[in-house]
Amino acid sequence: MVRTLIADVAGKDAQISFKQATIDKLTHEMAVLKRLKFAAQPEVFNAEQRSLLDETIDTDLATLAAEIEQTEPSPHEQDDTQKPNRQALPANRSRREINHEPENTTCACGCQLKRIGQESRNRWTALTRYIDDGDLPADNNWVENQIRPIALGCSNWLFAGSLRAGKRAAAVKSLVHSARLN
Repeated sequence: MVRTLIADVAGKDAQISFKQATIDKLTHEMAVLKRLKFAAQPEVFNAEQRSLLDETIDTDLATLAAEIEQTEPSPHEQDDTQKPNRQALPANRSRREINHEPENTTCACGCQLKRIGQESRNRWTALTRYIDDGDLPADNNWVENQIRPIALGCSNWLFAGSLRAGKRAAAVKSLVHSARLN
């Protein structure tokens, strides 16, 4: 048992070192791309150097994508780790709807009282959907936290310089975010 635990730790260490190396490579490539974009005029590459760099970056990105695909766990392993331990509510539990209505719906000034929560009552089935299905989360915080950097990056990466540079920046940014998730 101890040997298997030591082997698991060694495997995890190898995965961590590989992922850290991937992050370091991507950070270096980002630095190179920033240097290209924001370089002083005497440091600007000529067309031949730029095409060589573009080819190198494209091959590096393809190599990194292939390495990341090889190190991804199988879909069966992912299903086991992401499955919640909750179960759906039993069918024999009935819902009770209790409405608390005031006797008088007019204000002292003569105005009609507004109903608080009418919109949430209209959307009650959508709001309580996670109760019926145990696989659904009660909130969407995880999704919001995942898309926040992308939404912030949209304004930061709005001016990439050219279409090709924008595509390269998008590829690098998606690789960085994939590496962060894995």
